[in-house]
Amino acid sequence: MEHGLSTSPLIAALVGMMLLAAALLLVANRVKWPFTVLLVIAGGLLHASGVDIWAGLDHFSQPEVATEIILVILLPTLIFEAAFNLDANRLRYNWLAIFTLAVPGTVITTLLIGTIVALLTPLSWEVAFLLGALLSATDPISVIALFKKLGAPKDLTLLMEGESLFNDATAIILTKLLLAALLTGIGMPDAVLSGLLSFVVIVVGGIVIGGVLGVAFSWIAGQVDDQPFVEITLTLVLAYGSYLLANVMGSSGILATVTAGLVMGSIGRPRLSTSAYRYLEHYWSYTAFAANSLIFLLVGLRADLGVIMETGPILVVVLLAMLLARAALIYGLTPLVGRVSRNSHPISYPFRHLLFWGGLRGAVTLALALSLEHTFVLGETVVALATGAVLFTILVQGLSMGRLVQRLKLDKPELSHQLMRMEGWLSAYHEAKLELEKIKQTQAAHSATLDDMLRSIDAAIVRLSSELKEQRVGKLDLETDWRLFLTRCFTIEITFLHQLSENGYLTESAFLRLRASILQQLDALRHDYPLPEHKYLMSRSKPNNLLMRFFLGREDFRSWYGKEEYLEAWGRAQSCKHLLNFLKEMEQNGEIVDVQIPRAKELYQSWMVISESRMNNLKRSYPEAIRSLGTQQLKSLTINIQRQAIKRQVRAGALTEGIADIMLQELSSELMHARRGDFSLLPSRITGLLSRTKHQRRTSRYF
Repeated sequence: MEHGLSTSPLIAALVGMMLLAAALLLVANRVKWPFTVLLVIAGGLLHASGVDIWAGLDHFSQPEVATEIILVILLPTLIFEAAFNLDANRLRYNWLAIFTLAVPGTVITTLLIGTIVALLTPLSWEVAFLLGALLSATDPISVIALFKKLGAPKDLTLLMEGESLFNDATAIILTKLLLAALLTGIGMPDAVLSGLLSFVVIVVGGIVIGGVLGVAFSWIAGQVDDQPFVEITLTLVLAYGSYLLANVMGSSGILATVTAGLVMGSIGRPRLSTSAYRYLEHYWSYTAFAANSLIFLLVGLRADLGVIMETGPILVVVLLAMLLARAALIYGLTPLVGRVSRNSHPISYPFRHLLFWGGLRGAVTLALALSLEHTFVLGETVVALATGAVLFTILVQGLSMGRLVQRLKLDKPELSHQLMRMEGWLSAYHEAKLELEKIKQTQAAHSATLDDMLRSIDAAIVRLSSELKEQRVGKLDLETDWRLFLTRCFTIEITFLHQLSENGYLTESAFLRLRASILQQLDALRHDYPLPEHKYLMSRSKPNNLLMRFFLGREDFRSWYGKEEYLEAWGRAQSCKHLLNFLKEMEQNGEIVDVQIPRAKELYQSWMVISESRMNNLKRSYPEAIRSLGTQQLKSLTINIQRQAIKRQVRAGALTEGIADIMLQELSSELMHARRGDFSLLPSRITGLLSRTKHQRRTSRYF
């Protein structure tokens, strides 16, 4: 009974905080303010009103409780979600740039902040460097959201996400090492030497633990089919298990979770069933939202403005040092980043300004600071300074990001983006018109209502077509028009490949790699970069091949590699054929300027030749694997069709859910057997067969 009385206020406070976060999200969307800023303000107002009057919130504001909640409960969720969804294919082209900013960059930031603070304030060198380590961890969640809204290059967004993921781990390790040196009284030279060795051991240990667990859980996930709750549980256990195990073994829990998430996202994701993958997207998106909401509310709850203001001049120096260190990192290292990353492109100065001003501090800084509050004499001062720095970045820098975007003129979309939006609306209206015409043929709705809707859609199509033609003729140069036209072709390709995957002709891993390669080309087009060479898009990284060889064994790896490479080359060849047919129809209909079609035909013809040449080479290198591939495809396709038929019978009431469960489990066993067995491609008539296969979207387990 006493336990219930003690936990009820905590649960009530948690529920209240989530309800407040949901309300603030609605407000943020309405007033166009950053969501995280509103959370911090709300937390601060709750603190100022007197935490004691809000049952349960006083527990959350306690340093020990807040630290445990952030570091042990919330942080693994955020880290795993970000790592799992990180584009592993694009990461291999940018890993050196991310490493440069996340490790040497974090160390440089620590040294610069520590040096400036030690020289200009009464704080000792040890305390100053410890404070620098606390403030070296960035939390760019609101900046990344802004980048996505602005349509920033994917490499730039990946750079921010990757830097944040890995510099959190670096900052935590540096903080622990510097704190140990401070408490033991070791001199700086000795602390640097011993700290460097400990740093390497902690980093390597975290990576190894996360990698081993990621591989193990990826294998386990491959043994489970169409059991989304089991597969989601596996990812949850992996996220927290890797973090806790690494911490127990004296390694970096964050690096373990990051590595586990990357491995699961790269080699484990294709082994998940389609239904589980859809559940996972929603599950981890919500957990990330909940974790971020609680973290930034806790930042506000912990903010004591009176104590922070007492630090006065020291806080001003700390803020100045933090900004100068960030400026040195962004304006000093980003030119180097542009050179060390093979497929990256120079970061423009407007985006460098955003990277500089968007170096916000948040959860990790606050949690580390709170953990130091009672560990040494100046612990409370360090907490006040760190909290003040976090509040400054969120409230001042976060609130002024929108104005900075306007000053840099990044809020005004380019002409190419405006035309892309018009084409998107035009395509959507055409799709709606086709569906309404089908409904009209079945007489499923009142004809007068349908006629009115069709007339309004026709009017919108005519208006958009006229505006699009006017913009193209009056303002658009030929090269920009070509890029827009090719962008349209890429989106059609991705849609076609998705249909191939949904109908069982492509494995999930082959589809994801093909989609990633086309998205890389698409991103280059949108930002006027040179189009990546096709041969690089079709290549696999050596680390990934070594990992899969270890994961599968030599013989199984050869079979897997041959099949996956062949499927990817075959999928791109099929999408190229589909586009060539599409271009032929366009040419016959006279839909676009004639000069674009021959150029697109030539490009897609060359890509199809490269893909077919790759297929022929793979046939010679892996004859047995390629010969047996079609059999497995056909088995998988047949089983998927049977699954859909059973689910339709459940919806119609012809089968009970219990009987359907038994039948679906039998089909799952057959599918797993088919995946493990030898499995050559279906005839070239597959495109025609696919066009007659009605795509069915599953909205639940049975329907």
